[in-house]
Amino acid sequence: MKHTVSVFCGARGKGRYSDEAYHVGHILGSMGVKVIFGGGGKGSMKSLADGVLENGGECVGYLPAKLQRPELMHLQAAVEIVADMEERKSRFWKDADSYLCLPGGLGSFDELFAAWTMIKLGYMDKKIAILNHYGFFDPLKLMVAEMVRAGFLTEDRAALVRFFDDNYQACKWLTEG
Repeated sequence: MKHTVSVFCGARGKGRYSDEAYHVGHILGSMGVKVIFGGGGKGSMKSLADGVLENGGECVGYLPAKLQRPELMHLQAAVEIVADMEERKSRFWKDADSYLCLPGGLGSFDELFAAWTMIKLGYMDKKIAILNHYGFFDPLKLMVAEMVRAGFLTEDRAALVRFFDDNYQACKWLTEG
């Protein structure tokens, strides 16, 4: 069965972050991985999906009905319309074998922390990788270390998420048995 990775990334990212998202999509598409994402047709979401599709990969977006407008949707990827953001996350949890977080905005952080919490509480047993492009997630690494130091998070639960600087290494780790 094909491995499925849910990628959390921004609908507004540009420049080097979009370039990195395209590169991640290229890698995942080349690996034969099915990619699910937010369904957006702008920013890092668009770049990710373009990278997957241009390399013969499968890419499915879950787009909330409120955002169902051609100017917001990725027009080449398969896009399924879901009721709202909660249904989108529910589909991510159900349909993905692992999760990859790229630099993004509030939605990306919401999805990352929700997945991390679901795994921490034992509702799922899946991998999460964070790609730390250009040090974007360095403040998060510091926050996690402070949470551990202050006793709000245990070392083993902090380790449920792995940070990577290299796109290929993150994708490879996520898809390994």
